[in-house]
Amino acid sequence: MSQEIHGWEPEATRREAGDAESSRANRGWWDRNADEYQSDHGAFLGDDRFVWGPEGLDEAEAALLGPAAALKDRDVLEIGAGAAQCSRWLAAQGARPVALDLSHRQLQHALRIGGGVPLVEADAGRLPFRDGSFDLACSAYGAVPFVADPVQVFREVHRVLRP
Repeated sequence: MSQEIHGWEPEATRREAGDAESSRANRGWWDRNADEYQSDHGAFLGDDRFVWGPEGLDEAEAALLGPAAALKDRDVLEIGAGAAQCSRWLAAQGARPVALDLSHRQLQHALRIGGGVPLVEADAGRLPFRDGSFDLACSAYGAVPFVADPVQVFREVHRVLRP
């Protein structure tokens, strides 16, 4: 069929992709689209808010991580941090967050916003941390829906969490 036929739309297909291919594709997509994403969503996300998803559930009100005061002095890994807005909120509560993202360009936005949160560019399926490095891990938006093997991400999170 020709695209010239009125109403014709290309059909999306699904196929298996391995971890390496998925990681490359995700990194490329997010690096190409980070500027537009931050332009479109930056005001909603704020510079230092912890918002759980597009529905706008705010951690300050929801306390899904527990009472904010209990975050003080906790080592927290934010996976799929984007521009590290959630990590900045965690730091303001006294936590010691590390913001991890696959996209170099998203982390450049984190640097632009500032706040001194440690940033790590890495794949969530191969976390570059020692076993038992963190008290808590969270992911408000990123990583899990985009990876070829989400179970591997959860294995890695389990590995880097303290008992």
